[in-house]
Amino acid sequence: FIGTAAVVALSGIIRFDLNLVQRAEAFTTYTTFASYLLVTFAFALSLHSDIQNKFGKQAGTIILILIFCGMITSLGRTVIGIAVVLFLISIIFKKITIKTAVITVVATVVICLISFNINKREISERIENPTTLSDRDILIKGAEDLAFKTPVFGFGPLTFHEVFPYSDQFRDKGIG
Repeated sequence: FIGTAAVVALSGIIRFDLNLVQRAEAFTTYTTFASYLLVTFAFALSLHSDIQNKFGKQAGTIILILIFCGMITSLGRTVIGIAVVLFLISIIFKKITIKTAVITVVATVVICLISFNINKREISERIENPTTLSDRDILIKGAEDLAFKTPVFGFGPLTFHEVFPYSDQFRDKGIG
């Protein structure tokens, strides 16, 4: 499970570095990719010493680095924030050593900086407009307007495009 996540993370990073995608993703959307890596990252942190004992000292750290880089290059702010908190908690509870933590952070920063220098599109947009909500503000506004029109039964399946009042305001016209 954890080894597969490292391979998936590596494939996402490679696709990102080759400019095939705007945000790291493997075989699914970047959201699913990042969520999968986050769960696996938690397992990899908690089982770090077991991984080292079974596969060698560097294996556990390399896995952490790959998974962490995959999450960061997917640019999911919430996922990155949760991963950082999990990382800090694992240091506090001595699941990983300070040396491993430093190596992981330094290697992750170096790899991510290289990746972001290669693929600048999405990160440049986020730097220019850090408060962008990726159309979430429009979704929330529409949800507020529709919340009490049919609060119990809703509008039914596959009716988003017919009932949502602000579809024309989305940057991503494929939202459904």
